[in-house]
Amino acid sequence: MAFSNGWLSSITYKEGKLWMEIALLSIVVLLIPDLTLGGALNGNLIPFSGGFTWQSALGSVWEETFAVSMSLGLLTWFREKRNHQTRLDRRLTEDAFAVYVFFPPILVGVALLMAPAMLPSLLKFSILAVVGTITSFGLAEFVFRRIPGLRSVL
Repeated sequence: MAFSNGWLSSITYKEGKLWMEIALLSIVVLLIPDLTLGGALNGNLIPFSGGFTWQSALGSVWEETFAVSMSLGLLTWFREKRNHQTRLDRRLTEDAFAVYVFFPPILVGVALLMAPAMLPSLLKFSILAVVGTITSFGLAEFVFRRIPGLRSVL
């Protein structure tokens, strides 16, 4: 319905900036008070886990407010400021479906190779994300899309 009625394309850049400001303001007005008054900063996270608590309710209101307003703000910002493709953008776009198809096994393979490494979990995750993404796009560009049977599908 939004596309058919042109709802998203009718949002002006000025309105998009307002939505972005609402998203950022919701952090100050909703999220921070919820976390501080609700006891999260003292380690009391149970009321935020769902159920009939004001902390959970306010958290849900913040999530939806932030998600919708940030989405509208980013949609208009990208439409107005980033509505073009460089050569790199075009190549990455062409490789996107191949990456989508082959990313899971590549990620599992890289993760298995990294398993013996004694590194903090967050560091391992970061390395895995970067190496997995670069490997997936590299293989898509230079291997998968050059295989005759796959080329027509990818």
